[in-house]
Amino acid sequence: MAVNVFRIVARTAFYPVFVLAVLFCAYFIYQPCYCGMKLFVLHKSYRHHFHRVYFDDAYPALRAIAQLQAGMLNGGKEDFRIVDDAFLAEEFYYYKYTYTIKGVDHIGIESFRMKWKPWEYYYDEELILTDKDSTSEFSKAQSDKAVRLWIERNQLISDKKDKLATNG
Repeated sequence: MAVNVFRIVARTAFYPVFVLAVLFCAYFIYQPCYCGMKLFVLHKSYRHHFHRVYFDDAYPALRAIAQLQAGMLNGGKEDFRIVDDAFLAEEFYYYKYTYTIKGVDHIGIESFRMKWKPWEYYYDEELILTDKDSTSEFSKAQSDKAVRLWIERNQLISDKKDKLATNG
């Protein structure tokens, strides 16, 4: 009698597990694209859609990376130091810097683009218009600061052109 009960329990537990294993193997054999790289892409896409990273949260890391990149772009300049920096539209990094050439201090303002957002952030236009980033006070303050740096940069460029025109 105990042997019959054991067989019933073993069959009840074994067959569902066996059927699931067979189904999993068949899925893996017939749909391998969803078990390899596409699974990673789907996972990342899900995370970018439903667990977004906002500019306010990513700002410290973005600023550190941008300052490192600015230092590499201006690596040949002696005593290079970033004085002021800001992000325009959460992607364009504007920075004001000083450097020394032959004992004379110079000021420069440059910019470059940091594409840190994945493609899903740009895909849905409604999300872009209603996004937390576009209404964030911190983001607006950064954009205003970057616009001021942009205006100052254009003024420096026009002053240099005027100086060259009067000397040449």
